[in-house]
Amino acid sequence: MAAFTGVVSIFEKNGVLEIRRVSSGGYAADELYDIVSAQGKVEKTGLLTDLLEFKKPITKWSLWLDGIDVKAAETYSSATIAKLVKGNTVELIAVKCKGRNGTFMAPRLKITAPGAVKAAPNKARLGR
Repeated sequence: MAAFTGVVSIFEKNGVLEIRRVSSGGYAADELYDIVSAQGKVEKTGLLTDLLEFKKPITKWSLWLDGIDVKAAETYSSATIAKLVKGNTVELIAVKCKGRNGTFMAPRLKITAPGAVKAAPNKARLGR
């Protein structure tokens, strides 16, 4: 797991939204929320804001719920995601996934509850 540095976009597949990496357009990793100018006008819309405005279910493959007690499902409604986002940390991360042609890094929205236990870093030694 690492911070995602590319560009992502929202796609709809069979009525369900998912986040995918794209080469151009879309949202950068630091554009999760609306970017507001000093005058109070929205200059750029954010990924999370737009994802919730579609009011369609979101696939579980686009999310990582860390330390949050919610019933596991194939899809999560935008109303459920809106509740989970409040008071929790949200970040765009890259997760290693297995595909037909090997492994690849896929973007996911990681929603972490405050005080969630973080995994200890691996202290395995490489080499001798």
